[in-house]
Amino acid sequence: MVLMFVRKIVDVCRRHTFFPQSTKHLFCICFMFRINRFIAVHTLTMVRNQKIGFIFQNYQLIPTYNVMQNIIMPLLMRGMTHEEAEEKCKNTIKLLGLDHRIGHRPNELSGGQKQRVSIARALVGQPAILLADEPTGALDQTSGKEVLKLFRELNDMGNTIVMITHSRSIAQTADRVLQVSDGVLTDFGRCAE
Repeated sequence: MVLMFVRKIVDVCRRHTFFPQSTKHLFCICFMFRINRFIAVHTLTMVRNQKIGFIFQNYQLIPTYNVMQNIIMPLLMRGMTHEEAEEKCKNTIKLLGLDHRIGHRPNELSGGQKQRVSIARALVGQPAILLADEPTGALDQTSGKEVLKLFRELNDMGNTIVMITHSRSIAQTADRVLQVSDGVLTDFGRCAE
């Protein structure tokens, strides 16, 4: 649809002679660049929404939304109805032990519970990969260990998790460790067994 629209605009540019020739081409090139950029941004947005689950150190929860609303947000952005999204995420909510907290807002949750909401939000769309940026950084040791245990369980269930951390002890819990230092990538290979 968008490409048909672009082709029509290009044809109009070629046919109308009230623009000097160089201006017509410049206009068409600029217009096509903007359309191509829009398509590229839209495509990247769809990939991020459907193929990648994001887990942030500071949770990135919407403070005015309750647990359920925060978890279903990516599904609503995909075009699901509210009812479909809620039905789809029930198992994830139960798996993460949040079923008794679905009506609570983020300010009513502990750090570990907030991180589990963030993980649930990342998981509900069944992404190909989970990107976890310092997922234990804002948590106490006990909650951090619970999150790492949960990651191990999710990985054992077939989820691919890329975790970014500054902690060597947390890195050692991974199956494989890669380090980026001064722009150089070093592969330390397999760690956990």
